[in-house]
Amino acid sequence: MNTNTDIRADVDRLTAQFNTWTTDLKRLTATRGTRVGAMTREAYDRQLADVRDQMDWAQGHLQELVDAGSAATAEMYAGTHRSWAAVTKAFDGVAARFK
Repeated sequence: MNTNTDIRADVDRLTAQFNTWTTDLKRLTATRGTRVGAMTREAYDRQLADVRDQMDWAQGHLQELVDAGSAATAEMYAGTHRSWAAVTKAFDGVAARFK
């Protein structure tokens, strides 16, 4: 059984990660002119847009978890963590290419 404290701690942790991604994504977008190199700006922008889409999907899962509160099910937690894992993979891939 999930307690409000458990949910709040999880939401706080995921929100902090989301805020870090948002800041990093803004930085990557702002410096894209110096990072693109041989890659076209269009391809770079497409990869950043894909990360943004993944982030929106993950944020939707997080909001469902928040809305459910202590009634959140294991399936809801699993969906939230799957979406977070997908964003982590997408973001880390883009960030690694353009560091």
